Amino acid sequence: MVTQSEVKAVRGALGLTQADFAGILGLDAMTVSRLERGLTSPNSEVEAVVAGLHPLEPPMVARLGAELARLAATRGTLAAKARLLAFAVEHREEETP
Repeated sequence: MVTQSEVKAVRGALGLTQADFAGILGLDAMTVSRLERGLTSPNSEVEAVVAGLHPLEPPMVARLGAELARLAATRGTLAAKARLLAFAVEHREEETP
């Protein structure tokens, strides 16, 4: 299970506000706030995103954040969510022995 500090670190590395991160994940900003304070447990999508992105280098995550912001602005949050989940799962699988 991912920790509250990992959730916050990934969101910060992506360069997204709690509201933007929440929108992409289909959550509300208060849920992200509660996740980051350890008041609630992450769902499977948040687990996949954080587990897939947390060990990556910050510049790579920052580039993904910029791409997500562009996708959300031009094609909507669903497109950004799909890209985020695909990226996280792809990188999580690369690290699995």
